[in-house]
Amino acid sequence: MRYKRKEGFRYSFKQPLEATLNIVKINEKAVKSNQAKPIFTTLVLAG
Repeated sequence: MRYKRKEGFRYSFKQPLEATLNIVKINEKAVKSNQAKPIFTTLVLAG
């Protein structure tokens, strides 16, 4: 089977994946942020 390099990659989780997110830097400048708790249902590499 030939690999389709132009086709995006998508992975759907069977159960949502919980995480913790902090922003620590914006444009090379350190920043403080509140902690966020995103929930991921899919992972897409091709944006």
